Order: sequence, then C-alpha cells, then structure tokens
Amino acid sequence: MASNMNNNVHTLTNGQAELDSLLTQSQQSGQLVLLDFAASWCGPCRMLAPKLSDLATEYSPRLLVIKCDVEETPANRTLASLHGIAAFPTLHVYSNSIKLEEIRGANLQAIRAAIVKHMKPKVPPMARQLATALGHMKSALSSSNNDEFVLAATTLLRFIENLVDHPVQEKYRRIRAGNKGFHDRLGSKPHAEECMKTLGFQLTKETGDNGGGAGEGGEVEVEDVWVVASPNYADLADVRILLKEAISLGGGEGGGPFQPPTRTTATTAIATTTAPAASNNNTPPVSAEQLGRILEQVLGRGPDDGSNDNGDGHNNNGSGNGAGNQ
Repeated sequence: MASNMNNNVHTLTNGQAELDSLLTQSQQSGQLVLLDFAASWCGPCRMLAPKLSDLATEYSPRLLVIKCDVEETPANRTLASLHGIAAFPTLHVYSNSIKLEEIRGANLQAIRAAIVKHMKPKVPPMARQLATALGHMKSALSSSNNDEFVLAATTLLRFIENLVDHPVQEKYRRIRAGNKGFHDRLGSKPHAEECMKTLGFQLTKETGDNGGGAGEGGEVEVEDVWVVASPNYADLADVRILLKEAISLGGGEGGGPFQPPTRTTATTAIATTTAPAASNNNTPPVSAEQLGRILEQVLGRGPDDGSNDNGDGHNNNGSGNGAGNQ
C-alpha cells in the first residue's frame, strides 16, 4: 500500500483490482476507507486534495484515503463507470469492504461528519476515566445547572480538538487557569481538575513580570497554568470521537439546539450526503442527566458493546469564547 502513497493519500492506478486489494487489507487492519473520485481538470477536486491529505494525517492510522483520478488510467475510467460516477468530486466511505455512504461535492464538513460517524474508535482507559470525572461533575452540579454541564463538556472537547489538530504547536498544550473564558466555562465547575488531569494536563505555576522588565521595577507575577507535556495523541483522538458522539447524541454545544447526525447502518442501504443537515431550532437543550447517561454509555462502554456509529470546532486563542488555549 505504501508504494503509491503521496502526502498520506494512496493514489489508485489499477482500478477495481487495486481497490479490492486495498479494501481487503483495510478490513483486516480495521481501517475506514475514504475513496475520492476526482479529475485533473476539476477545480473543486484540486481545492479538496490538500484537505483530504490533512484528514488522512489527522485520523492516521484509522483512516485510509484513496484518490482515483478517473482520467489517469483506463482501469480508473472503468472503475468510475462501474460506480456510476457522474460528477466530481464524488467520495465513497467503506468499512469492512462495504460502501456505507456517498458524498458529492467538495463538502469538507460533510466528509468529516461521515468519517466520524462511521469510524469505530477504541475505548481507551482515558475515555472511561473521563466518563467517571464528568459523571462526578454532573452529580455535583444542581439540576438547575444543565447548561453549565453541557458547556463544560463541550469546552473539554475543544481542548482535545486543539491538541489533536495541532500536535506540533506548543501553545495548545497550555491553558491559563486565570483565563476568564476557561474559568467560566470549565475551571470553576466541580471536578474540573479531575477532568483536566484525565486528559494529561497538570496544574503548574509559571512566573513572569508585569511588563516593567527585570531591573526596571517590574514585579514578578506567578500564575497557575494547565500544561500537558507529552499528550497521548492516539488515546486523545479516540476520546475526541467518543466525546463528540456523546454530545451529538445528547444535544448541542453550550446547551443550545443541535441537530443529531443522520445514522446509517452497514447494510444494503447507502446514504447519500450532499450538504450538512440543517439545525432544528426547536430542539430543546439537552439536560445534564441526559448527557451524563450518554457519556456513561458511550465513553464507558466496552469494546464489544455494539456498533460505534458516530455523529469541527475552531480555536480562539483570545478571551472570546474561552475554548481556545491561552
């Protein structure tokens, strides 16, 4: 498989025979497969290509991305014809050699949602520990603080996404405990420390000055900072998928309305996605009890508890939403 890899994406040249071989190998290794039918003259295809490479890196080794340029070889043209490809880009999602979903167009949001929905994450000890910590938080908060619990859970998800999406950027490994957004959304909640430590963060003290500078009358300041020195990226990636699934099943970010993801079973029916589902503004906010039960079921389940069908957030490094690391 590695011989035709370019930027973590496998380039298909031998049509159906090569695809069958890749699907068999992926089935044995438990990989999800994303097949991209593209054409060299297609502008949206060229725009999407580097983003698919990023997804391949982000979800490695759980995801195999395959690019099929339908004009590169006769075998590829035949493959596209067999699959009825009439527009570019068209993407197919496979698991266990079964096509589960088709996505038409360069819709990155729909592509990511399909990956998360169909990927079957492992349930590492970190996930069960986080479920326990969030369960403690849920129990400690009063029933009138439903929104606060959901907001705390989604804030944790943002921190996980920061770490997984930006593994080489150290700024995402530290969070100022005094940041108002962090304090209001998560830091002030009971058992927040337990949740942070579960993800690998440790509370440390850092020194600085008030801007006057050494020797110029500057006063040394000491502040508490959450720091994760060596993130466990493999476990964090799985926890990210599981926590996102739990929140998606339970309700919305910040307790607001949220449209749960469409679910597709790995049978003869194949879902076709052309655009993300519209939000249902009439959906009531999830309660702490609801999300707590889902977290216990999703994060705390065993690896053989059934299928793991799964349902993007941006970082703000200022004090705006408090979910970015500062």
